[in-house]
Amino acid sequence: MFRDEHGRRRSAGTFDREKTALGRAQAAEDDARTRKPRESLTWAEWRQRWVKTRNVEASTLGRDNVRITKHIGPQWDATRLTDIARPAVQAWVRHLSRPKAEGGAGLSPSTVRKTVGVLSASMKAAMREGLIDANPCTTLEYPAIPPSPERWLSTAEADALRDVLADQYLFTFELLLGTGARWGEACGIHWDDVDLSRKTVTFRWSWERREHYFKAPKTGRTRIVPIGEKLVALLNEPVRSGWTW
Repeated sequence: MFRDEHGRRRSAGTFDREKTALGRAQAAEDDARTRKPRESLTWAEWRQRWVKTRNVEASTLGRDNVRITKHIGPQWDATRLTDIARPAVQAWVRHLSRPKAEGGAGLSPSTVRKTVGVLSASMKAAMREGLIDANPCTTLEYPAIPPSPERWLSTAEADALRDVLADQYLFTFELLLGTGARWGEACGIHWDDVDLSRKTVTFRWSWERREHYFKAPKTGRTRIVPIGEKLVALLNEPVRSGWTW
């Protein structure tokens, strides 16, 4: 049995196996939800279907699910898709940006954009399904993202860090410092990526800490980074010692 788009109990048919029967009933109910009159379909009902079809990396999906749970769901779950209008979304943007002391969510400008971006993706998908006529998350005004000036460690600062690091962490520190790699990228380096004669390191992989798998670097492209004499000498030590990584 399953419930149709009007909430009525219906039979999905008769089957020889319970597993088959339950699968067919669930599929029928999922299909009925998408056929529910668009005037009454809520965002919560739509997102249950939408999240199953998302084609994004597991790490992105995990972060987006946190945003849905903390910010998007509480705001829009009970709202009908056709009632989510641009002025209401713009008011929500202001709420997300407002400091907590003033009753807002206190999110940074960058996090506000990412959070609204998840809602926007769901509304684009709803538009493709013919459930709404337009995406209400377009042409919004966002808080400005403050400039983030580049910052490098001075020689004195790098030396100060070396002085307090335990010996087992020094190699990792020099690798990060000498390549400018992200942590996940540094964890993804293989010996095949190190060319000591040309003094370069190639970044092909990045380690995803939450999901425990290798993926492409954040840019999605392989890049070759030149390295200095100090890092070349450091990388030569395990070669001379016969290490295998």
